[in-house]
This record gives sequence, C-alpha cells and structure tokens, in this order.
Amino acid sequence: MTARLPLVIQGTQIEEIQSGDTYNLANGTGLPLTTGVTGTLPIANGGTGLTAVGTNGQVIQSNGSALVFATPSGGTVTSVAALTLGTTGTDLSSSVATGTTTPVITLNVPTASATNRGVLSSADWTTFNNKGSGTVTSVSGTGTVNGISLSGTVTSSGSLTLGGTLSGVSLTTQVSGTLPIANGGTNSTATPTAGGAVYGTGTAYAITAAGTAGQVLTSAGSGTPTWTNPSSGAMTLISTQTASNSSSIVWTGLGTYDRYFLQFESMQPGYTGAGPILNLGYGSTPTYYTSGYSFALIGYSSNGNSNYSNTSYSGFILPRITVAGSSYTNEYYSGSYYITGCKTSGAYSIQGVCHYMDTGNPDTFTTTIGGSLLNSGNVLTAIQLTTAGIGSGINTYSGKFSLYGISS
Repeated sequence: MTARLPLVIQGTQIEEIQSGDTYNLANGTGLPLTTGVTGTLPIANGGTGLTAVGTNGQVIQSNGSALVFATPSGGTVTSVAALTLGTTGTDLSSSVATGTTTPVITLNVPTASATNRGVLSSADWTTFNNKGSGTVTSVSGTGTVNGISLSGTVTSSGSLTLGGTLSGVSLTTQVSGTLPIANGGTNSTATPTAGGAVYGTGTAYAITAAGTAGQVLTSAGSGTPTWTNPSSGAMTLISTQTASNSSSIVWTGLGTYDRYFLQFESMQPGYTGAGPILNLGYGSTPTYYTSGYSFALIGYSSNGNSNYSNTSYSGFILPRITVAGSSYTNEYYSGSYYITGCKTSGAYSIQGVCHYMDTGNPDTFTTTIGGSLLNSGNVLTAIQLTTAGIGSGINTYSGKFSLYGISS
C-alpha cells in the first residue's frame, strides 16, 4: 500500500502526491515563513542554525561547529612595554619598531641648541639658573667693523658711548668729510701747490699760487697774499744758522740776488787767535774760489791803529787776533759782510766790519775790510764761512749766522 499526501498551496489542496512523484515549483509566491515553513535553516543552507536572538549585549561567535551566543569579556593585559626615549635628530620625533608583534615606541627629544629644538642640558640649565638679578645699566665690549676696532658702552637708556682707542682706520677708504680747524684739521681739501704759501681765510687754510724766483709774499690785509717783486734795496732773510762745533757754515742754491748781506754774532773759534774767513763759490754743485781774493784791512785796538793788506789770499779773511793771556774760550767775533756784483761779469766786491772781544781781557779790536774777487762771469751760488787760524781742522764752537738777499 502506498501512502499519498495531499499538496496544499495557500490553503487549497491541489493534488495528492506519493512517493516517487516529482514536482517543480517555480516563481511561487505567498508562502508565509511563519506558517508555511517549518524547521530551522542550517548554516549549510545560508542560515544560522539559531532559533533565538540571544540576550542584550551578547555577540554571535563560532565554537568550531556551530554559531552560538556569547557574552564578550574585556580581556586581561599581561605586558606593557615602556616608552623608549632618544636624543637623535634636530626636533621632537617618534618612531615604532615591530608594530605587529611586540611594538617598541621611541620618542626622540634632542638637546636644545642654536639649531636643535629640544630640552636644556644640565650645563645649560645651570647657566640659566645662575642668571643675575637686578637691572642691567650698561653693556660694554669691543668689536671690529670693516677693519676698524671700536670699544664702547650701551646704556639702559639706549645711548651708545664710545671710548678707548679707535685703531686700524684707513684715511683713504674709511673716513669721509673734511676735518675742521676746531678738531686739528684745515677745514680745506685744497691740494698743496709747489712753491705756494699757506695762509688763513678766516674759516680754513688755503694755499697761494707759486711765485717766481726772487719774489716776496706781500700781504693784502684780510685778502689773499700775493707774490710780488721786491722793491729795490729790499732785504729778504734767506736763512739763519747756529754753529755747534761746526766745521763750516754754508749757504748753497743762491743766484737769485745781485747783493747779499751776511751777519754773524758771538762767533767763537776753536783755537786761540783764529778768526772768520769767507769763501765764495759758483755752480749747482759749488766750486769755491781758493785764490785771487784781493782786499785791504784797517784795524783799531786799544794798542793803536794797524793796517794790513794782501793782494792774493785763499779767502776774505779778517786778521787773527792774539792777545797775551787770552783763551779761545773767551774770544768772540761779531760782524757783517756786504757782497755785491753777484750776478754780473767781472768781479765780486766785498765790504765788511768785524768786532773782536775777549771776555777774559779788557781789550777789543775792530777791523774793516774791502776787497774784490774776479768771477770770470760766474753767478754767485754759494757762500761758506769757516774759522781760519794756525793749523787746519779748526771748528766753530758757537755763533749765530744770518744771510739776507738784497733786491736790485
């Protein structure tokens, strides 16, 4: 006997089916899952195999063979690694090593410096902690700018006071402006003129144009002085020399004037009875006449008159005076020579007077001289005054000697 089961779809019995029958259901609708289906959908057919929703807070988890509801737990921390500190780098940074197994976290904190952001070292902290207290009133120091060394003090009010020594200054590249007279300057940038003369304008120093040979500087009151030709007979000081055990007193580079006036005072010879002798020369490197001097002497002393002449001698010479018991340390000569014809051909002429004094004896001697020297047309360029006496190499111990030029 074969059992037959009725096939009911949505409450309508369609047919009875029996074992071995096959039916295909396609596009069936209206099948209620709550009343039309029985049993539990297993995992193998896309279900969960569960027939309940579990309690509040439970989760579904696998136990290896089925899904079950379980209450989750927080677990237990068994090990925590310490944070590793480092000092590498120039800024704060962190790194993680073996992040998927046993992670090691490193925090790099470098030591603070001019290039590093970080923490103070113990030495820096000591310096910072030992800072002074109170108010800074001034800060001083020395520095170099462009090769110029400066030292000074900056005060709390902001002013800078310079002191000490300013050194290493290049006057050609590191200084500007013109130094005023009040600070030791000239208040002028004028370039010196060769042969010019420096004069004051009232606010600065200035320089005249160059004159010509033989001219003299003439004042214009408060104006600029000018070079002018001296009037006839004007006497111009060429130079004054002082003897100090000197072998000779010499003037060279002459030739401007036709007449010269030589004055000497307190001339002390280096030998008893020695006296002054004058030699004349010519040429840029002087050649001195050593012969041909013709002159006449007239002398007077407390012992009476005397007359002495010599037509040819090595120079214009005043007589050597020897006073009994005298010493050259007490003998002095003072006098003058007037020389003419210095730029004309023919002969140089000389007139002179000499006064002898012996401070150790009450005796004086005055001599006048007149003479000439043929010059062969040579312009007088040099005058030499020496001491003549017995022997040679007699120096002049002392005396003052001034030479003047006289305009024609």
